[in-house]
Amino acid sequence: MAKPVRRVVTGHDASGKAVALIDAVSPHVLRYETGGFTATMLWQTAEMPAAFAAGRDRAADQKGVVPPPRGSVLRIVEFPPEDPRRVAALTHRDVFRGLVAPDESLGPARHPFMHRTDTVDYGIVLEGEIDMWLDDSDVHLRAGDVVIQQGTNHAWVNRSGAICRLAFILLDAEKGKGPAGRASAPAGAVPAAPGTPVRRVVTGHDAAGKAIALSDHPNPNVRIRESSGLVAHNLWLTTATPARTVLGDPATEHRRTPPSAGGMTPGISRRRSSTRSRSAVRPRFDGGTEAAPSASRSPRRRK
Repeated sequence: MAKPVRRVVTGHDASGKAVALIDAVSPHVLRYETGGFTATMLWQTAEMPAAFAAGRDRAADQKGVVPPPRGSVLRIVEFPPEDPRRVAALTHRDVFRGLVAPDESLGPARHPFMHRTDTVDYGIVLEGEIDMWLDDSDVHLRAGDVVIQQGTNHAWVNRSGAICRLAFILLDAEKGKGPAGRASAPAGAVPAAPGTPVRRVVTGHDAAGKAIALSDHPNPNVRIRESSGLVAHNLWLTTATPARTVLGDPATEHRRTPPSAGGMTPGISRRRSSTRSRSAVRPRFDGGTEAAPSASRSPRRRK
């Protein structure tokens, strides 16, 4: 049985005051018997800019793994320890039948859980340990680590002997694999940033189209608000809908809260910072450069 997840959803009452519309354990729990994992659905959006849902539980709208076009999905998944004998008897089709659109899956490969979706995924390890298998490599993850998954083939393999819990935010993304890059140095190669380090693993594709870890470092995009002592780790930034896969580090360009229209910013915490001019290029993980997105903002739709 999955660990209960308390979910607090805020909104406004008739007088316009901020209130908690929902404060209860999420009832949207799905047990995937074939894969052995359990997912607790927490929220979904189906448009960008996202619409506020007064009096409606949008988690009940989600069907399958991927978010709706121009949308997002928030869920927590529990992965039990893997039974090698049971997994050996499974096929990729057994595990993902009805969960992932056929044109998005690139398995079977190294493991029957191998799959990909046309999404940008933010994965945060909440509890335990797990291995993220890519096409030719593995990345071992522990509680507190963060993964930015850019539409890459992968499998979550738990051989730790204990349950591992991850929070996932999936964003609808452009179709295809995106630009090719090269893996950079392993974790520890980046100078330490202020505050408690947050390990960030960013996936992408190499020139042969294989899934790789483009970056595996402590996140360098850390800001401190001296007046309050708040430490903000800006982990990633999207500036378009559907989201685009990139080789550079867009989190270095985050200068405002909230992000621009059509964008999204995950972080361990947040802070406001002064506006700065943006360079026309940004560094890539593999040592090259790429064009930075335009600083212009898309107009917001009027309600």
